[in-house]
Amino acid sequence: MAELPRYKSSGLQVASPEGQFRDVSAPMDALSKGMNQMTSFFMQSAQEQAVVEGEKYGAENAPSLEQIANARKLNEPLKPVAEQFTYFGRAATETSNRVLAKNISADADMALEKLSARISRGEIPINQITSQTNALIQGYSTVLKDINPALGRSVEADLALSGNRMFLAASKAAAAEALAAQQEKVADTITKTLPSTVAQIFKTGSVAMGMGVLSVEDQLGMAKSKAQNMINSLPPKQAKEMSKKLDGLIKEAASNSIDERILTGENPEQVISIKEELQQGVYNTTIPNAGDRLVLFNKANSRLSALEQEENNQNESRRILVLNNVNAVQQAIQNGVSLNGLDTQFPDVEDLSDLGFTGQALDGVLKKINSIKLVGLYGNQISNMSATDTAKFISDLEEKARTGDIQDAPMMADALLLLKQNVAVDYASDAEKRNAIRQELTDVAAIVSGGGTLPKDALSKFSKDILEKSFAGDDLKLVLQSKEKIEAIYSAVSGISSMSKEEQSQFINDMKDVLKPENVEDVAGADLRLAVLEAASAAVQNKELAIQQDPALYVFTNFPEVKKALDRTLKPDATPEDMGQFVTLMNLTQTKLGVRPENVKLLTKVQADEFVADFNSQTDNGINMADQLAGQAARWGTAFPQVLNQLDNDLPEQISIIADLALVDPSTAQILSNAFAKGAKADIEATVKESNKDITDSVELLMGTFRNATINITTNGAANYRKYYGAVELLTKVYVSQNLSPENAAQKAYDKVIGNFYAFEDTFSMPRAIVKDPDLVSRNALLVLENINQIPLKIPDNFRGVSPEQAKTEYVSHLKNFGMIVNTEDESKGLMIADEFGNIVMIRDVFGERKLILPWSYLSQIKTNAPSFGTLMGMGGGMRRDFVVPPIPIQ
Repeated sequence: MAELPRYKSSGLQVASPEGQFRDVSAPMDALSKGMNQMTSFFMQSAQEQAVVEGEKYGAENAPSLEQIANARKLNEPLKPVAEQFTYFGRAATETSNRVLAKNISADADMALEKLSARISRGEIPINQITSQTNALIQGYSTVLKDINPALGRSVEADLALSGNRMFLAASKAAAAEALAAQQEKVADTITKTLPSTVAQIFKTGSVAMGMGVLSVEDQLGMAKSKAQNMINSLPPKQAKEMSKKLDGLIKEAASNSIDERILTGENPEQVISIKEELQQGVYNTTIPNAGDRLVLFNKANSRLSALEQEENNQNESRRILVLNNVNAVQQAIQNGVSLNGLDTQFPDVEDLSDLGFTGQALDGVLKKINSIKLVGLYGNQISNMSATDTAKFISDLEEKARTGDIQDAPMMADALLLLKQNVAVDYASDAEKRNAIRQELTDVAAIVSGGGTLPKDALSKFSKDILEKSFAGDDLKLVLQSKEKIEAIYSAVSGISSMSKEEQSQFINDMKDVLKPENVEDVAGADLRLAVLEAASAAVQNKELAIQQDPALYVFTNFPEVKKALDRTLKPDATPEDMGQFVTLMNLTQTKLGVRPENVKLLTKVQADEFVADFNSQTDNGINMADQLAGQAARWGTAFPQVLNQLDNDLPEQISIIADLALVDPSTAQILSNAFAKGAKADIEATVKESNKDITDSVELLMGTFRNATINITTNGAANYRKYYGAVELLTKVYVSQNLSPENAAQKAYDKVIGNFYAFEDTFSMPRAIVKDPDLVSRNALLVLENINQIPLKIPDNFRGVSPEQAKTEYVSHLKNFGMIVNTEDESKGLMIADEFGNIVMIRDVFGERKLILPWSYLSQIKTNAPSFGTLMGMGGGMRRDFVVPPIPIQ
């Protein structure tokens, strides 16, 4: 704590005079005495003043309760307020100690009061009171030990006395509480356990033990003895009071046990057992009062009467229930209920007797029950019989009953009557079911006659066994005839779905031949064949319509091997060969079904829509179109152009160009794809806005040849030209934005988009991916045109004013002078020949009429030494009169 202020001497000194009194002894003595008196006066005054000031200082600076608490917390003594060698210091210390002693006493008393309150609330266990009290006393005495040891010992003694009183009071309270708890526990244990023990003893009765039997009385004595031992642990007064209650508790427990057994008895036997126990004196010891036992006996009699009356009422209800059940089953049989699994579980004779059936009532109910059981037995036997077999079975039973050649013949009359009623009602009730079957057959017949396809096993529900269960006689005969006719028609036409066009034409013609009058042997057979022919014709129409709507879906539905081939391509370990096999199989199958090669589809409409939706979604999410196309091209391989051709109208028009570029020039495909991305095209056009005219001029100049080869001849030439023009123009703008001049940018774009993929002549183009030798193909195409007279041409109507020979000569001459070689609509197919108006030259031969198409493979295989295309054109033709046109394959 802070250093306390100290009292200091005033330093007063008195000087002795040296003058006139130096040598005079008497005056000096007097002076000395006076001076001593003055000094004593001044010293005493100063001492008294110091004491007053010290007392005031000591009172004002005595340690506070907070300083006392800190000292106790740190277990350190307080320092004196002043030094002890001055009057001031001693007075200050004494006063401070007195104040300190009062503060400590007051604080200690409050601490003891708080400790006492916690002990009273049970917060401090009895075994911790001494340690906590001693700790408190030690804390307060330590505070004073350096200041005033005597005072410290005095405070310690006072606090020890108070703590001892508090401990004694707490000990007495705890002892009293423990005793009360013990008494309450004993009383509670006896009160709660004794009744249940007594009840269990009466419930179980005598118990076999090792060498003998432990009677109820013995068990009650043991229970009472155990309870008495617990009572003896109590103080004498309480033990005496509890002992008086013991017999009463046992009596009450016994009475309650008996009362409960009477009330909860479920049958008379249980209550009779209680009455016998009361009469035999089993309860005499526990219930010594005869009047109490009589009350219980009367209760048992009352309960017994109630149970007997209740049992009589229940038996009456059961008898009524049995009769009602028997009559209900009998009525259900008469109403035609199914006999298969008929419930014939009724009480036997003994059970009926126990229920109170006697005499004629017993005989009557037994007769009905036995009849029902017989009906149930026969019902199980006829459950799977046809209506015809059921009638014969009942007739045989009637004959056996009449002759007595059957067990239980006397009661067979009632049983057979029930059985016949059931079968009659059952057949009548099946009329609705039979009508439903007839309607189903009519619906199936309509589907088959209309050339429709039935679900698998659709006819199995009309098997003969099933129909015989619902039909009989003429009904059965008619429905079987209808079913057999449907099967015959469907069997004859079901193969049409997988026939080629030639096969189905032959099938229809064969059916027509059979129906010719000279081939008809019987009317019924002719009617069936006519029905087959009509169904087959309808099936062909349905087939053609389905193929036209979605050829791929038709193939997947009717040719499982094609669907399996597709499924193999979707597996993780699929190979390019798997895809090639699927594409080949799909193309061959659709071609077999009569689909023209340009109309063959590898995807169903649903698959195509999903492809387009997924592609557009990825494009909208920023996925580069070239990357998507590269992935699909890797999956589909060489068939990818065919897939793109199917999706051409649904995907962005530039897709086919980007797809081609992705295979040979991926970087350019990426550039063009990014340029077509949302927002990118507008940015590019804004960048090169000032160069737009130069760009347009440069692009149109380069695209002239391509325009001549496409736009003016083929049907989709204009659209194809616009597509390529747009790609070249946009790519040119990209290169211009990269600081190329419009001329150089246009040339580079043209080379990338068109020059690398096509070779050109004046009126047609050749895809380099297919045509490996453009010069050879163009020469051979011109040779075919120069020698077109060798081809069986279809002569247009405007050349038919003269003889056929003259018409052909004029038409051939016209074509040689004005004819043009042009591309097919699908550039992958080859070339065609057209007149100056764009009319395509047609062929007419044994295979019919068709366009004159020169496939690329055909033109690439003709080996000649003819000059180049340009040279031949310059010579005006006529240089190879010995040239023979090879047979042109049918497309």
